[in-house]
Amino acid sequence: MKRFQSLFLAFFALLLTFGFYSAFSLFEKEKPHVAPIKAIAQTGPVKEGLKTLYLEELLGLSVDKPKAIHPKEAEKILQQSPLIKSVSVSHLNPETLYIDYTVRTPLFIIGDVENLALDKEGVTFPLNPFFTPKNLPLLYLGDSYQESKTHLALSLLDLLKEEVGFIDLSKSDDPSLGKREIVVSIDSDLLRLSTKHYAKEIEHYRKLRKHFDGPLIIDLRIPNLAYVHSSKFLHKSDANGNMRR
Repeated sequence: MKRFQSLFLAFFALLLTFGFYSAFSLFEKEKPHVAPIKAIAQTGPVKEGLKTLYLEELLGLSVDKPKAIHPKEAEKILQQSPLIKSVSVSHLNPETLYIDYTVRTPLFIIGDVENLALDKEGVTFPLNPFFTPKNLPLLYLGDSYQESKTHLALSLLDLLKEEVGFIDLSKSDDPSLGKREIVVSIDSDLLRLSTKHYAKEIEHYRKLRKHFDGPLIIDLRIPNLAYVHSSKFLHKSDANGNMRR
């Protein structure tokens, strides 16, 4: 009886071992083979928005030492780059990765920090050597980066259709009401705006501008009143654009 039990246990163990190796072999056969990547093909709304060499560096790929990488793994790595807004990766062929991506578009150059840009979603990313934009407005945020300030800057840029030189929000959260302001450079003019009613104040500025020639400094922070500094005179204006010297 004991001999029979021993034989049964040995047979059962052998059967389990055979089943395990059979299942493992089947899994290995069905597992997709990932060949070493030797090339990258890229596409997107902007032709070669980022250099292929930069994408290779992010993925740790090299022509001299090709390595295998799964498309999903490549996607996760590329999504970590602040320059890339969205990305999809697949195989063009076993040795070529096909990368379809959208690169972020800079709207502002951050004036407080070297080599930093901001896009329409409020995301910051390095500017050089990836972009060579011309005539981008400067944005000054002050000592602390706050999401509310970036939203304010984007709102101002949307309202200001004129040529914006810079937007200074460094004092937009000053504890002193007398010092709290938004400073905006438009063409040759300098505007001082409040943080709450800047939309109405910009409308007021447009009514006033036609009365003057040359560069102006206009303080619009006081409701229904504007202090206009021209090269010759200091003017006051009401909300309807009526001038008082």
